[in-house]
Amino acid sequence: MKHLRRIQIVRRDWCAVVLELHGLGMSDTSIAAALHLRDSTVRNWKYGAEPVHSTGEALLKLREECIARAKEEVKLARKAERERLRRSAGKQAAAALRGVRATNPVRLPVGRFFKDMA
Repeated sequence: MKHLRRIQIVRRDWCAVVLELHGLGMSDTSIAAALHLRDSTVRNWKYGAEPVHSTGEALLKLREECIARAKEEVKLARKAERERLRRSAGKQAAAALRGVRATNPVRLPVGRFFKDMA
């Protein structure tokens, strides 16, 4: 008789998965709504209950989607911040060339009547 290989079973901490979703901005109610379940089911997972296989897979997929969305939001926020800093640096550089502080910009008069002032 052949010896069967031992299969390792990985136990997942479903409470940690739910709490991670909380950290990503989802409540028990929103998690339950996304999975078409009752709020009490999600609360039970926090207290140690385990979801059935298909629901557990759906919960993990929801977590992956939330993490991907959060990463995308961070990426967009960083891009917006870089753009804001770039614009700010441009204003400061222009102000330095004029000899004026960027925090208190002075508008120079323009037009045909002010040609000699510039």
